[in-house]
Amino acid sequence: MSAAQEIMLVRHPETVANLEKRLIGSGHSPYTALGRAQCAALAREIVSWDPAVIYTSPLERTRLVAEAADPDCTRTVALDGLREIGFGQAEGLTWDEMRERNLELDYTSGGPIAPGGESGSAFDARVRDAAQTLTGTPGRVTAISHGGVVRRLLAHWLEIPSASAWHLGIANAVIVRVRFEGGYARLTELRQV
Repeated sequence: MSAAQEIMLVRHPETVANLEKRLIGSGHSPYTALGRAQCAALAREIVSWDPAVIYTSPLERTRLVAEAADPDCTRTVALDGLREIGFGQAEGLTWDEMRERNLELDYTSGGPIAPGGESGSAFDARVRDAAQTLTGTPGRVTAISHGGVVRRLLAHWLEIPSASAWHLGIANAVIVRVRFEGGYARLTELRQV
């Protein structure tokens, strides 16, 4: 990493599943009307920030923001490490539906986060690999991802216990800027567009 670097983390716009409070890990859900407006606003923010590279989760709800900001895809790279958690049997369910099926999420043990889903240790390793890619890229970097990934990246860089990261409120269409200098990461901005 160079002497000073800045990374802009972006959480994808609001989807129908977000509005309905459904877990939407690796699944698909279209944007709401608000989400479409947020997509355009996020694209404008990214363009004005002028990153050297735009990394994006391969999932459509993030890729659409990258495509709006970089229509020719000359600076856009899909990075699997930025993909959201696989929720297994809890995918697409609301909290009430999970309770009815006696399903619980476990973000702390390192085992499956939900029955049949990705393990916490695999998720952590995947996000750490993505973090290395982001910090190893020279110049300004944008990473468009998901709430769980943004929380884990911040926990890693800011040295917050990973279990505590789940207490961070990372709403849809949030922009987080982190500056790296002298071996330390500093949160310089967190706002919703």
